[in-house]
Amino acid sequence: MILRELRNFVRRNLASFESVVEGEGLGNPGVTIVYPKRALPRALAGQGNTAEDAICEYCKSPKSLQKIESKLQGKFRAAEVRAAVRALLAKSRLREVRCEGKVRYQAE
Repeated sequence: MILRELRNFVRRNLASFESVVEGEGLGNPGVTIVYPKRALPRALAGQGNTAEDAICEYCKSPKSLQKIESKLQGKFRAAEVRAAVRALLAKSRLREVRCEGKVRYQAE
């Protein structure tokens, strides 16, 4: 199952690779070797582990945008985090809370 999902991901993003070597040609069908040209998409669609999921998990209590970005730094780019916050607000999965005159975000 993992091999199939990995190879499907590679096929969908073939333009991101210099070359791809599937294990059948090497005599080991469980191996897939990839040489990327540039950074790959962060997560497989529908597989969880998205910026939105991470924000909802982290924002069980109100957090500022700066704290959210700092917490998720390294896993997601700041622009991805800001876009995810806007999307969560639009979906009503996140709400703005005013604390001491500052905007904070809390998961619903």
